[in-house]
Amino acid sequence: MSISINDRISLFCECFGDTREEVRKFFSCSDIINVSICKEDRLVSMASLVPILALENNISGYYIYGVCVVPDMRGKGLFREIMQLSEYEAKSKGASFVCLIPADASLAETYKKMGYTIPVSQKNERIGAKGIALISNEFREFAKSDSIEMDQQKGLLKVLNENEFNPCNEKLCFLDDMGDV
Repeated sequence: MSISINDRISLFCECFGDTREEVRKFFSCSDIINVSICKEDRLVSMASLVPILALENNISGYYIYGVCVVPDMRGKGLFREIMQLSEYEAKSKGASFVCLIPADASLAETYKKMGYTIPVSQKNERIGAKGIALISNEFREFAKSDSIEMDQQKGLLKVLNENEFNPCNEKLCFLDDMGDV
C-alpha cells in the first residue's frame, strides 16, 4: 500500500491532537525516516526516526518520535510491532542505539519492558554527562517549544550494537530540546 503524506498527517493529528499545519511541518523534514504498518489497505500505526549522534564518539543513532496506533486498533500488539520495526529499520541504517522521551510514567514503564533501560537526562542536567545531539535541523525547528518543562521529562535509550556503543556506566544527556513520544 502506498502511504500518502495526508494519511500520515491524519493519523498523527488523530493520535496527538496537533493541527494539520503543525504536523505538515514535521512530515516535511527531509532526513526523517517514517516507519508504518498497514492492515487491510489502511495505515494503522507509525513512528518516525530522527537522526542523532552521540557526540563523544560520533556514534549514530535515532530518536524515535511520534509513535502511534489508530485508536480502534489499540490492544492488538501494534505498538510493540511498530517499535520492533522501528528498531530494525534503525539498525539496518547503521544505528548503534535508539532513544526516546516517554510522554508519561506509564509509557516509560512500557518502554523499559521493551529494553529502553539506559536513562538520558535533559540538557539542563548535563553536568558530567556525555551529550546526544539532533542531526536534523528541520526537526529541531519543529520540536522547539517553550511550553515543555524539559526537566520533568527523562529520556530512555536502548543499545542496538554493543560493540560500537556501550554507555552502561556513563551519564548521557540530550543537548537539544526533544519532543516527547
